[in-house]
Amino acid sequence: MGELTAPPFIMLSTCLDNLIGINNQCSTVTPQSGLFMQDLPLISIELANAGVKEESDGVQLMNDVIDFAEERMLQDFRTFMQPFARQKSIIQNDTIGFYTPDLQPVALEANLYKGLRVELDERPYLSLHVKSVKVLLDTSLTTVVRVFDLLTGVQLSTHSVTTVANVPTEIFINQTYFTDKQDLHLFFAIDSGLAGTFETNVHSNQLTNAGGCRGCRATVETPYAQFEGFSIPQASVAIDDNLTSIQGSNGLSMNYSVQCNIDPFLCNVSNLLGWPLVNLAGAELLRRLQYSDRLNSYVTVLADDVEALRKELMDDYTQSMNDILDNMQIPRDICFDCNETIKNVITIP
Repeated sequence: MGELTAPPFIMLSTCLDNLIGINNQCSTVTPQSGLFMQDLPLISIELANAGVKEESDGVQLMNDVIDFAEERMLQDFRTFMQPFARQKSIIQNDTIGFYTPDLQPVALEANLYKGLRVELDERPYLSLHVKSVKVLLDTSLTTVVRVFDLLTGVQLSTHSVTTVANVPTEIFINQTYFTDKQDLHLFFAIDSGLAGTFETNVHSNQLTNAGGCRGCRATVETPYAQFEGFSIPQASVAIDDNLTSIQGSNGLSMNYSVQCNIDPFLCNVSNLLGWPLVNLAGAELLRRLQYSDRLNSYVTVLADDVEALRKELMDDYTQSMNDILDNMQIPRDICFDCNETIKNVITIP
């Protein structure tokens, strides 16, 4: 059975964190699977110490290897799912909040936050990526765009922006918000008491289509997300029940995309992944030992044993991942192409 080609190491998820661990006196955390790297043959902190660079130690190397193995498992899973899942597909790519030549002024209003609410409901494998937000004020000043989680009331982040009077000023957020199989309700807002703004249209055709009107409730509903202008008292908890609908988006415009994120599909079976993960981490530790420039018995006298064990651990990883994938059922969702079992279809190279 062949090995997989290692993907680039970019840590994207934490759903596998603490699934396996390192047994040492400095750590009292028990991994969720109950598996330690030292449960594998030959693997020890002493072995890890033999492969580290001068500025590190064996425990740090083992932690780095576990992080690498977690990301590789996720990357491998995405590769396995390619025939069935729309991985990283952009389901929707658009702008909300539009500037037109006849925008009406909106006077400043103290003690309020005003802006756009975004909702993604009942779409467990979708994520919202916000590239940038534009702010249009009638004054040049420095303010912040605030992002609230309306389900918890928590302010997630603030983004400073220095505006130019009467000119839309863009601030790049470049943040992805994951649904994690929950509803996603976010509020992007500015302090409406600092400067006047303009009645930015939520709809691109809000005032131009036949039947368009000022003062109408401005809501954009797409198949995957809903957008609407709202305000909330600054003294209130930022949750849906405390919002008041407003006309337009209070000078805000958002460039966004709705994308597929299938990692939660794998995370939901993380209780089955401890054994393949510990084997993958062990194989990666031995691989790094083999390429270490430190001469010791592991890379000289025991070189054949190290290579044999590395191959054995990779084979165990490959076989156990195949066994897990053989019994997975694909969800019915926009991010998946069908509802068939993966059995006898996907084989790890």
